Amino acid sequence: MSDTIKSAYERALERAEKIVIPEDKLKELQHLPEGARLAATFLKEDKFDLLKAIAGFSEDVRKYIYKGAQEAFLSNIVLPRTPRSKTETKKAMDGLIAMKKDKSKLTQVIGKIDSLIAYYERTKQQAYDNLKKEFEAALRQAVQQQQIGMRQQNGKVDAEMQGEFQMKWREVSSRLDMDFENNLSGLKKEVERIS
Repeated sequence: MSDTIKSAYERALERAEKIVIPEDKLKELQHLPEGARLAATFLKEDKFDLLKAIAGFSEDVRKYIYKGAQEAFLSNIVLPRTPRSKTETKKAMDGLIAMKKDKSKLTQVIGKIDSLIAYYERTKQQAYDNLKKEFEAALRQAVQQQQIGMRQQNGKVDAEMQGEFQMKWREVSSRLDMDFENNLSGLKKEVERIS
C-alpha cells in the first residue's frame, strides 16, 4: 500500500523531471546576468571597453549578453532625483549608444529622453516654486490675522518648514513623477526596439 501512495513532494519531482527547457532559454538564463554584470562594470569604470568585453564571448551567446546589458542600461535610465542618478542615466545612455548598431535612430530617441528629463526638471522646480509661493502667501495672511503661531525668520515666513507644505509637495511631486515615468517608459520601449 505504501508503494502506491506518493507524497506531494514525490509527485512534484516526477513532474519536474518531465519539464524540458529549450537550449535557447537555458543559454539566455545563463548569459543575461553576464550582460548585466558587464553593463554594471561599464557604469562604474570610466575606461571599461564594453564592446571588447562582449566580443570575448562566442557568437551564439552574444545576443543574450547584449540583451542583459541593454536591460541593465535601461533600468539605470531614470528621472533625476539626485545629481548621481542624473550622471548614471547619462552613462547608461552612453552604454546603449556604444552597443547599438542603429546609432541614428538611437540618438534621436536619446535626444527625446534628454528633452524629457530637462522638461521634468524645469516642471518640478516650477511646481515647487509655485507651491512655496502659495503657502507663503497663505501663511503671511494667517500670521497677520493672528490665527496661527508661526516660525518666522527675519520677518519672512518659512513655508518649507511646515508639515502641510511638505505633505502637499510630496503629493505634487509624486503625480509629476508618475506622469514623467510613464513617458520615460515609452521612450525606453522605443530604445528596446532599435537594433
